[in-house]
Order: sequence, then C-alpha cells, then structure tokens
Amino acid sequence: ATDPEQRAELEAAEGEVLVESGRLADASACFARALAGRRAPNLTWLRAQSDLLARLGRATERVDVLRLLASHPEAAPEERARHQRERIELLSSHPELREEAALQMRMLIDSDPSAARPAQLERMLRLLQLYRDLGRDAEWCALAERVHGLSPEAERASLEREIAERLGRRLGSTDQAIAAWQ
Repeated sequence: ATDPEQRAELEAAEGEVLVESGRLADASACFARALAGRRAPNLTWLRAQSDLLARLGRATERVDVLRLLASHPEAAPEERARHQRERIELLSSHPELREEAALQMRMLIDSDPSAARPAQLERMLRLLQLYRDLGRDAEWCALAERVHGLSPEAERASLEREIAERLGRRLGSTDQAIAAWQ
C-alpha cells in the first residue's frame, strides 16, 4: 500500500496478529509505525501501544503514549483523567522522571482548583511526597501551607512541626527560610 493511511492500518493489523502470537516487542514496533503514519493518533492503537509498553516494561516510551491518551479528543473524560493519573504515577515511580511528575501534578492541582476537597488534598499530599523526594524544600513548604488549611485538625500540628523544621534547618539561613515562606 502506498497510501500512508492504508500502511498505518496494515501495520496496526500486523501488530494485532503479533500480540496474539506473543511477539510483544514486534507488535509494539508495528503499532509505533502505525501511529507515526497518522496525522491524528488512533485511540484504539494508542490503547494497544500503552498496554504493550506496560507489559514490556518500557516506561519512558509509555509516558509519551499516556500523554497522548490523556489528551485524546475521542476518549471519555474519565478515561483521559485515568490516563493522566497513570502517567503521573509512572513518572513518579522512576527517579529520573520525578521532576516531570512534580510539574504535571502541580499543573493538575492548579488547573482544577474546584476539585472536591478530598481529591485536591490527595493530589497535594502526593506532590508533597515528590517535593520531599526531590529535596525541593522551598516548594514543599509553600505547598504544605496550603495543605495545612485543608488537613484535618489532628494532622495540623504534625504538619506545622515539619514546616518549622524545614524552614529552620533544611533551608539554611533565616533569610532563606523567610524568603521561602513568603
């Protein structure tokens, strides 16, 4: 087939056959070629490629496919949200990708300020953990102040102590701590 759309269809069909025969890496290569041969990515092919990449343990490539799935116009809003969560979890699980995970989580929090309080608190707590893992104490303190206002009363004292400890010890001088707090 000389038509790019037909070639893409053939690659995807070959990928499906290869999945059935257990040749996952070859199937993934077929789906990658099929997706590259289309102007707009096919939702079914993206789903198949994401599944294959997960089964093959190819996280870096899957992150890109999940980004496309999370923004695909044909996917239902719940599916897009699920793919966005999966992408952030995948980014978070790999030390070399945690900076991107923190950025994506921050964008999710800021883009949906009207989210239900428990959902917003859960997102913020996950971002706090990322900031802790990355050693980003100034950002951690700024977010912890927001979390403080959403947290149950029983957890606030512990959070206040950790904020004070980070401001006093980890951020160094008093001037740095004051600047970070503001």
